[in-house]
Amino acid sequence: MADYFESMIDTVEATPQALKLMDDLITGQLELSPSVPKAVYPLIRLALRPALRFNYLSIVGLLDPRLRERLGVSWSAAEERQLMRIYKVIRVAYRILPDRLTYFPLAYHARKHHQCLSKMAERQKKSYAYRVPGAQIP
Repeated sequence: MADYFESMIDTVEATPQALKLMDDLITGQLELSPSVPKAVYPLIRLALRPALRFNYLSIVGLLDPRLRERLGVSWSAAEERQLMRIYKVIRVAYRILPDRLTYFPLAYHARKHHQCLSKMAERQKKSYAYRVPGAQIP
């Protein structure tokens, strides 16, 4: 796996699209849909600025330093600290918030289903109603 990772790092190129994406992340510029009225562009950009900054920090912060160099992106200790603070807040939020708010609906319902099945299996192991001589409960 390490060999594959190293070979991919060596073959990744800084394409014009990748450079434009990095520039957009750094400057906070984004293309809005033509259906959005131009009068609200400044409000939307202002509202999305924190999310764009988080995207930038997450993407650039998790890049291999060789890829950062190839893309011409710098990474400072201050940005590293900012990213770590954001991740710390997210970790705390996941512990505090209810599952309903931290999982997508499909994952939430799958977790609840699994919990119900686990509880049913535990009840089945404890109940004498399921104990049949010679039968094994998985």
